[in-house]
Amino acid sequence: MGGVYKRRSVVLGLASGFWVSGGCSRPARAALALAAGPMPGSLRPDGATLWLQSSAPAKLHIEYWDVLAPQKRLRSSEYVLSAAEDCIGRVRIDGLGPSRRYGYRVLLDGVPQLTSEVLLLRTAAPVGTYAPFTMLTGSCAYTKDTPIFASMARLRPDGMLWLGDNVYFQRSPLLITGEWATAQAMHNRYRQDRQAAALQPLLRSTHHWAIWDDHDYGPNDADSGYSLKRESLALFQRFWDNPTYGLPDTPGVFTRFEHNGVDFFLLDDRYYRTAERMLGEKQLSWLKEGLLSSRGVFKVVAGGNQMFNDDNRFEGWNRFAREREEFVRWLGAHRIRGVVFLSGDRHFSELLRYERPGTYPLYELTCSPLSSKAYKEAQPARITVPGTFVTEPNFASLDFGGSPTDARLRLRCWNALGKPLWEQEIRATDLQ
Repeated sequence: MGGVYKRRSVVLGLASGFWVSGGCSRPARAALALAAGPMPGSLRPDGATLWLQSSAPAKLHIEYWDVLAPQKRLRSSEYVLSAAEDCIGRVRIDGLGPSRRYGYRVLLDGVPQLTSEVLLLRTAAPVGTYAPFTMLTGSCAYTKDTPIFASMARLRPDGMLWLGDNVYFQRSPLLITGEWATAQAMHNRYRQDRQAAALQPLLRSTHHWAIWDDHDYGPNDADSGYSLKRESLALFQRFWDNPTYGLPDTPGVFTRFEHNGVDFFLLDDRYYRTAERMLGEKQLSWLKEGLLSSRGVFKVVAGGNQMFNDDNRFEGWNRFAREREEFVRWLGAHRIRGVVFLSGDRHFSELLRYERPGTYPLYELTCSPLSSKAYKEAQPARITVPGTFVTEPNFASLDFGGSPTDARLRLRCWNALGKPLWEQEIRATDLQ
């Protein structure tokens, strides 16, 4: 029923400059405990994955049960959390039923770990079956003591999609360089931020997927020329649990997953960025092939940078006009239905409506910042939907509701205390 696995990487370990054993060695007489998580990761109709980190080497088991039959308890295989792997474990639970909820608890060296949160795993509906669910999203998480993560956790969403700048590699005191200059410093930042107490309620509350932007990829505005991009990718793979990463011959954080009849396409806007292209030919071909084959009622395309804001003076797909316009023409020519875009980066939030002659408009929800500094001086774009411009820390929810023949997407923006700021509804029939 249960199993465990490790994601291998040739660039992690001492050979690439990581001293991972320093991240989870057991001090004398210190109690063994959870250091971060557990964080449910990718899920399927028949199972899900759990990511966690312990404070010291340990033997890990997960005990789990269907919430409708709590008396029948199952246990995963044993997994050894080692210093060489930073005491990080991923436990894959298989053999579960679709559209179900499972309670679980973590055992380290046989001792149940107490958490203040109720721990739940979810499974998806059968592939191709549309069923209502809620996904949260946001970007620019400069981890600090803030109520926003607890506010998000209280909604008990079905998933959380991180849109980049999920950690911030920080500058040195002299501002000459920063943590992006060494793999070890980046690793320390990931470990410190992931273990932040303020983040744990959200990590434990739902399943998580992520992409990156410049500040959790490398230096500010970094592109394909960043010298430590392979090490940065290995760190991303270590601390997140996307279902896949890139293609066999095209590394990166881009991936695709289906949940309850909705297809999500997560983009990598850094690894292949050049002066002419933001995504690169192979990734763009992968996206097109995925959209052509998708049967999702909605098709959500998420990237780190804004895509359709032509008033944007900073980074965005508007800076790569040829690549973007070629894709927009392709999208119209193939009459791809149900496409909605998500983005982050800008330190404000807004819903954009990008008109296309002869077909439906493209909606883009930009959501930023979660906990970094808001851009108070920002101005809405000419195509911003009135009433959706927000210049304070915030997050968004995507409520997929209705029926397969009358599917609806309700977008809502919330402030750091969990107060709703605005909402907009988009019907699938509006995107045909």
